Amino acid sequence: MLQMKNNNGITLIALVITIIVLLILASVTITVLLGENGIITKAKEASEIWEEERKKEEDILSHYEDKMNEWTGPFITYEEFGAVGNGVTNDAEAIRAAHQKANELYVDEDIKAIVQGRSGATYYIGNMSTTIDVKTSVDWNGATFIIDDYIDNGSGANLVDTSIHVFNVISKQSSGFYINGNELPVTVNKNTKNLKNVIDYLKNVKNRELECEQIIFSVRNSNKKQYIRTGANVNSGDDQEDTILVDVKTGNVLNDVIWDFEDITRIWFYPVDKTVLTIKNGTFISYTDNKNITNYHHRNIEIGRSNVTIDNIVHMLDETKHESTDSSRANKQSNYYLGFIHTNYIANLMIKNSKFQPHWGSGSYDLSINRSLYTIIDNVSYPCPDGDEVKAYQDYMLGDNPNDERWGIMATNYSKDIIVKNSKLNRVDAHRGVHNLTVIDSTIGVHGFTLIGSGTFRAENVIMDGTRQIVMLREDYGSTWDGTIILKNIHFKVVNANIPYAVGNGAPSIVTHMNAGSNDYGYICHYPNIIMENITIEDPRPTRKPILLPMILKPAQTYPYYMPEYITIKNVTTTSGVAAKLFPGSSGNYPDSPVISSNLYGNSNKTNVDIYNTAIDEADLSIYQGADKQFIITKH
Repeated sequence: MLQMKNNNGITLIALVITIIVLLILASVTITVLLGENGIITKAKEASEIWEEERKKEEDILSHYEDKMNEWTGPFITYEEFGAVGNGVTNDAEAIRAAHQKANELYVDEDIKAIVQGRSGATYYIGNMSTTIDVKTSVDWNGATFIIDDYIDNGSGANLVDTSIHVFNVISKQSSGFYINGNELPVTVNKNTKNLKNVIDYLKNVKNRELECEQIIFSVRNSNKKQYIRTGANVNSGDDQEDTILVDVKTGNVLNDVIWDFEDITRIWFYPVDKTVLTIKNGTFISYTDNKNITNYHHRNIEIGRSNVTIDNIVHMLDETKHESTDSSRANKQSNYYLGFIHTNYIANLMIKNSKFQPHWGSGSYDLSINRSLYTIIDNVSYPCPDGDEVKAYQDYMLGDNPNDERWGIMATNYSKDIIVKNSKLNRVDAHRGVHNLTVIDSTIGVHGFTLIGSGTFRAENVIMDGTRQIVMLREDYGSTWDGTIILKNIHFKVVNANIPYAVGNGAPSIVTHMNAGSNDYGYICHYPNIIMENITIEDPRPTRKPILLPMILKPAQTYPYYMPEYITIKNVTTTSGVAAKLFPGSSGNYPDSPVISSNLYGNSNKTNVDIYNTAIDEADLSIYQGADKQFIITKH
């Protein structure tokens, strides 16, 4: 009995202890769950935060959904805005409306409306009130566009406003802006490697929000004129200008500065877009103005945005629709056109798998690469509208006859770092200079390379067809190349006729220049260092001995011409077996040549000429070398 009472006592005590423990645990649990920092409180806070974030996300999605609900499909089509595409009705306003809608939908880098043409459509573009701005990618899907420079209002054909670009590819970022040179002390010269002080000034003083990673500087000095042109198209030159690519984060200069600025009057800035905009799959036929010779016409695709790819674009000319009735106008000279593809203040341009047609007569180019940094031209040639490749090559690369050929297809001004590859072009031209030009695995036609510039020009694995010189350093801009020219693995097919720019009364040449030392071009003129290697000259008239370096140099007066450090010649041969002349000599087929003396030029250093495995006519070599002469010639 006593034992049972003891057991009951122990059990009761245990029960009380258990209850106390449970109460303590319950209290802790309630505190954990319901206290100020309890689980339920925290869960409630988390739920509120989640709900707030969900609402924000819904608002963002709703914003994009509202935009997307306005968009009727994955592409915006011209037909949605009234385009007919029958080749007769003027579709310009419908096309503009479609691109305007696409531009409005471009709300960020991930949501971009792509404009699409209709396969098989022919869109007619006549008169336009304003240009068509393009901020998004375009796939014309094989459609054709007719660009007509004349309209008939019932009283005969009248010229449209040709100052308007048809398409203007522009950035969604701010357009160019500038600061004046007196706002900030800035030094820019050939040794400049960093311009972070200017970037900081834009951000901190001018309150510019630079969303880009790179920005283009256009540095200008209106107090100094350069590219002062002589000859038939004489002018007073343009303001000194250099186009420089700068990293926004570090301020580092990403390309070469080519000028020393004693003064800076203004710097323009052009943000570089981060993403690539693509324009592709369109054929354009221009009914050109052959009636009037006036100012340059536009009626083109203007590229004013960086990071653009142009792919599978064809441009052809119909030069018979609006022909001149003036019989005095020779050679079917059309009005001047600025360039069907025309660029300005951009970086990173790719033109590939495309065809462009040269114009009749002088002054017009279909590819006008201006103020462009880092340009690649790949697999670009001429159209073949009737399927006759032989005829097209003759027409667009060589011309109908030596004095009636088409003008150059490509020109460049103020541009840097251009690569041309796998292409067929009748001319590569540089007026206001190019810095660093490479042409590889290509064919160049009747006009050859007509250049001035700086840096390195390299032509390798190139066929030169239908011209009399590989490189002509343009006399009207001082025949200057401040740097090195490399010509390697060149097949030089000389035309069997006299053609424009031929030197030496028709003698073929490698690098031609003319500088009398009497004109101010706004810069010091240089003859380049030259490396020529593995050049075959296919000479149909061996009586006209090829002249490798025809020089028209006269005693320097006010403006000296700087001679190079070296010229290297390796494995230059002629198919006729005739020995080439190194220089033109003082008589014969180049009577205008002077005797060259080292004291006539701006630099006092002599030029080393090294010749390897090349047959040279030595008759006139003594004229050019000696104690008082410019050249030290060594045959190895």
